[in-house]
Amino acid sequence: MQRSLYLLAVASILLLGTGFTCRKGLPPGKLKGKLVINAACSHYVIQLLEGNIDPDKLMASWKNPANDSSYTQVFAVSNVCNFAPYGLSQGDELYFDLDPNPPGQRCDVCMIFYPTPSVANAVKNVQKIH
Repeated sequence: MQRSLYLLAVASILLLGTGFTCRKGLPPGKLKGKLVINAACSHYVIQLLEGNIDPDKLMASWKNPANDSSYTQVFAVSNVCNFAPYGLSQGDELYFDLDPNPPGQRCDVCMIFYPTPSVANAVKNVQKIH
């Protein structure tokens, strides 16, 4: 009985020591981001948290002149008509894909200005992370 307990303890230590954990990783082919701006008139900005994107599709650093907040690895959402129905709030984390061929935008958007990064991308397959 003592030997069985000893072997169980050693096996547990070895498994834990090798990083055996039950954690979720980034789904294959997905990007992980955070909605850092959700402002009036469909102004959305996503900060990349995980995944690989061509550096030309991101602003390495950007300062929002409206409130002096600084961000890294951000872009504006260009397909706002398709993004708005996801109902995300500022601060929400999400999985998404970039959309190289977004459909045309057909929705009413007011013309209030809010600063966003000069780099913009269309996104699709958005899933809020709970």
